[in-house]
Amino acid sequence: MYRLHSRWFRISNETFDAVHYGGMAIYEIGILLFNLVPRLALWLARGNWLRRLPP
Repeated sequence: MYRLHSRWFRISNETFDAVHYGGMAIYEIGILLFNLVPRLALWLARGNWLRRLPP
């Protein structure tokens, strides 16, 4: 992967690793949020959170 991108951009191997793993982390956080937020909205819309509150 580094060899392919080093043809286009003049970056060191360490910089490429940092950018690559940073991008993967942002991607994973995005996937988590796109799955978690709708589930949380459905949970709140059903009213399940009302049953767990103390009287």
